[in-house]
Amino acid sequence: MKTRHFFGAMTLALASLTLASCSGGGSSDSGLFGALPGEMTQYESEMKALEEKAKDMNAYVMLSFDTFKAKSDFCNRFGYDPCLNIIKGEVFSDQVERVD
Repeated sequence: MKTRHFFGAMTLALASLTLASCSGGGSSDSGLFGALPGEMTQYESEMKALEEKAKDMNAYVMLSFDTFKAKSDFCNRFGYDPCLNIIKGEVFSDQVERVD
């Protein structure tokens, strides 16, 4: 739990610094410590949006093949171009039946 709070605080600090530098704030009164209460609310809402986006970043599965031929055979079996590197899981899921 402490790690989660630490990373949340670090992310908020980095986002604040990034936003300050992107907005042209280079003076000592800009950034996290010079922020007005309304700006902190904006930072917090942006951080919540970034946290939600980060949750979806791990929504993938990777397949690995020993040879290009094995990958090609797999892709051809399901009607995909063997040169594709990304296949949408929802589309692939519609093509596959559960195998017990």
